[in-house]
Amino acid sequence: MNERHRKMLIFAALPVALAWGYYNLIVKPRAVTTAPAATDVAEASAPTAAVIQSDSLSHRIAAIKSQSWGTDPFHMGTRRMVPSYSAPEPKRTDIVWQLNGIIYNENTPYAYINGRSVKVGDIVNSAEVLAIDRKTVTLEVNGGRVTLTLRKGGSS
Repeated sequence: MNERHRKMLIFAALPVALAWGYYNLIVKPRAVTTAPAATDVAEASAPTAAVIQSDSLSHRIAAIKSQSWGTDPFHMGTRRMVPSYSAPEPKRTDIVWQLNGIIYNENTPYAYINGRSVKVGDIVNSAEVLAIDRKTVTLEVNGGRVTLTLRKGGSS
């Protein structure tokens, strides 16, 4: 993305961001009700703090902070342990070979696989290099053959 497109995108998004901020900071807090959540039984029995219907921003912020859900989770010392809902990274069981480049010479061709220089007969990630051509490298893995092809840009 060039500089001109980036500036056009920023200037197009600016009015949307300003309208969103105005709505969430000024319009939306006036419509807040003080009814407790039905799922929170423990807090439903305790008296809830009344939302201040003042026009000043500091009063609205103070009212939100006084409620249990209004604390800053990123403030050091007040952060509660929140369970992570992201899936764990899958463990890779397959072996991956990345052909980074080929230096072809009819007598001794070299290939760069996984950032390492190899020649015919070398072993890389439990695979033996069988042949190196101008655009391909053939590996033998567990009795089978894998062919890596050099693509435009130097990686496969």
